Amino acid sequence: MFAEGSYLIYRSLGVCRVEGIGHPDAAPDRNVDYYILRPLRKDGVIYVPVNSPVQMRPVISREEAAALLDSIGSLEAEVCSSRDRRVLQGFDNASIQSQSCLELLRLIKSITIKERMLANKGKKLGMIDTNSRRQAQELLYDELACVLDIPYEKAEELVLQAASAAREKREAAGVS
Repeated sequence: MFAEGSYLIYRSLGVCRVEGIGHPDAAPDRNVDYYILRPLRKDGVIYVPVNSPVQMRPVISREEAAALLDSIGSLEAEVCSSRDRRVLQGFDNASIQSQSCLELLRLIKSITIKERMLANKGKKLGMIDTNSRRQAQELLYDELACVLDIPYEKAEELVLQAASAAREKREAAGVS
């Protein structure tokens, strides 16, 4: 059970703050306790039954965030080169729905690699990958910003800096 004032990840909405637990007037069933959630970067309030099967998890720790940023250079990324929309969407959605920061980072990295490969052929990234990367970035940066208590833009900057440092380290070692 999540405590009032705690932060959690709810579906693909990202980080939400538990504003309370109880029987809100707007809730459909007055006999059930609800989490009253407020998304950090979106407007509105969400009522989720405490015993809901919907996947929710606590945000990662500061230590896990630091380890995640440190892992960027060694993170293996699988590029999905299928041209079938359903296959591509399934590949991307699996990472997004996992709610795992590691999987989100892996997806961002794989789509970025794919974008570079396409650019070398004079092609552009498709709409599915573009939207999936944007969604993965929003979810990841939102959580990192919350956990590290920094602005969203700074979280994005930290990821880009870590990726750039890892790339420079590989190039200096003669690894592509």
